[in-house]
Amino acid sequence: MTRPPPPSHARARLAGYHRQGRTTQARKVLAPVYRRFTEWFKTADLLAAKALLDALR
Repeated sequence: MTRPPPPSHARARLAGYHRQGRTTQARKVLAPVYRRFTEWFKTADLLAAKALLDALR
C-alpha cells in the first residue's frame, strides 16, 4: 500500500491544477476529502483546503 503525499504536497498539486485552469479536476479531488471532516476546521490544513475550494468556485 502506498502512502498518500503529505498535506503540503497535496495542496501544492491542487494549487497547480488551479493555476493551470484545471479547476474541475482540483475540485473533484479536494471536495470529497474536505466533506469527510466534521470537526477540527481551524487547523491550518483544513483552512487552506477551504480557501482553495472557495477559490475553485
